[in-house]
Amino acid sequence: MPSKYIIDSDENSDYMYRVISGIIKNCGPRAPCSREEKKASELMCEELKKYCDSVELEPFRTYPKAFLGWIRLDIYLILISIIIFITSFLLAHNLKNQTIMFTGSIICLSMGVFGILIFYKQFFCYEEWTPKFLPYKEGSSQNVVGTIKPNGETRKRVIFSAHIDSAFRFNLIHYTRQGYAYFFAMGIILLISFLLIYFLQILVIFIPENVALFLINVVIWLIFLIPIILAFFYLILGKSKKVLFGAIKNMSWHGYVSILIATIYSLIIDLVFWPNLINDPNLMKITIWLLQKNIINILALFFFVSSKAIPGAVDNLSALAPVVCVAKVLNDWKKTNYELYPQGTEVKIVLLGCEEIGLRGALAFCKKHSDEYNRIDTTAVNCESISESRFQKIFSRENTTRTDLSPEVYNLLVSCCKELEIPHELKEMPGVAGGTDAAGLVKGGLKASSLEGIIWEDYLTYYHTDRDNLDLINKKRKPCSKFGENWKNRNIRCAMENALKIMLKYLEIKDKK
Repeated sequence: MPSKYIIDSDENSDYMYRVISGIIKNCGPRAPCSREEKKASELMCEELKKYCDSVELEPFRTYPKAFLGWIRLDIYLILISIIIFITSFLLAHNLKNQTIMFTGSIICLSMGVFGILIFYKQFFCYEEWTPKFLPYKEGSSQNVVGTIKPNGETRKRVIFSAHIDSAFRFNLIHYTRQGYAYFFAMGIILLISFLLIYFLQILVIFIPENVALFLINVVIWLIFLIPIILAFFYLILGKSKKVLFGAIKNMSWHGYVSILIATIYSLIIDLVFWPNLINDPNLMKITIWLLQKNIINILALFFFVSSKAIPGAVDNLSALAPVVCVAKVLNDWKKTNYELYPQGTEVKIVLLGCEEIGLRGALAFCKKHSDEYNRIDTTAVNCESISESRFQKIFSRENTTRTDLSPEVYNLLVSCCKELEIPHELKEMPGVAGGTDAAGLVKGGLKASSLEGIIWEDYLTYYHTDRDNLDLINKKRKPCSKFGENWKNRNIRCAMENALKIMLKYLEIKDKK
């Protein structure tokens, strides 16, 4: 960029900080479909009117409690299946009728498979699936769409997007921090374990007794060892950056204590049940034992998410602020540096609602606009949690939803980073880290990629908790060489400045092509 306009100036850096502080102080936590989310959208609508040729609020409807509702649904399904299984076992034993046991096990196995299907559809596909058959309450949200017209004829379009809502608080992370990873894994293992028991009960009806006894004993030892192995994995091996991309490397005392309490409790239950299990093993006893061993894990997952939202300073106002600042800079250029202003590229500043409940705003935006927008060259750069100042992450794929992002976008973003001499990483988003609105935009028919800045070592300290507040954003600007000693004092202003420069360079290159 010509030196007469400094993008990463004190003025622009302070402006981005004021955008974040203004939303938090005036609106507070912004749960999807809440009045606070709407108030923040209206506030940013008024802000963008200063810089855009036109600004629209585009309403849409969705189900705010459905996305994470699968957790409790699966718990209910498992608990009901346990009752059915134990009842079937006792009836079959008393009436000496294996048909009852076979039928009961089939029902329980079907319920478990249905639970996995819910998990898959809601989490790995981000589908609005359960509202199709459950009476979730519908809510209203909105996207903010600002349009900045080019100097000449519109030949291309560039969309800069970020979400404005904040997440419902993850109680499990709020109270146990890195312990979340253990409990989440144990929940998945528990679901699979009950499925294995139900399947084995069907199998033992048809196989020799000695083979059945051998398989039952294998299951007993697996159930005994898995919590110990998992605790060792998280507490010892988790110190490696290669484990869960470093997210549990800096284990806090909250994580140590919560994992140790769950593991010790499990071992105490083992001591109580073990003599009876070994002397006279059967799958009903194993089911009761497995349930007792996992009471703490089940309770932790049942209260996993709160109805209370978080401030969401990093996730996602640190990304929204640079996107809004793009409009400010373009307005500056239009007044004082007209040669920098886009000549043939229309710019859309899009602030999306309801990202935290399955990318609903991005999908609604595409449903309304993708056919129209794709009549000309249209690409989207999405921003998500911009907190990493050492380098810029660019996503080529999001593995949770198995979404391949657009090469024409992420390759150009790489070129921008090289030209600006900003260290960068082109990589895939980890498969257990959820998704960004770029996936929603691509699924909706647009070409997109994400600039993302999550620092994985900090991830399970503040992510989706009340600690994601304004205190995390450095109030004073610091040199980019000062990265910060820990999660409390990262140089997020520098990260936002880098994202702003990259987006404007992307626009410049697109406009000149």
